[in-house]
Amino acid sequence: MARVVIVRHGTVLARRPLDCINAKAAGYPRIAAGSGVASLMLVAVVVLMVWKP
Repeated sequence: MARVVIVRHGTVLARRPLDCINAKAAGYPRIAAGSGVASLMLVAVVVLMVWKP
């Protein structure tokens, strides 16, 4: 198991550089995809509000 160092405000840094490569296990791609979908929906709402107020 990897040792971690907690820096401040819950930020966690790995001591070994290879520990940072396993981002898929942490669920980051799912969070990024959800953020992208939310951004596109927000853009669509703004376009519709400008087009037909």
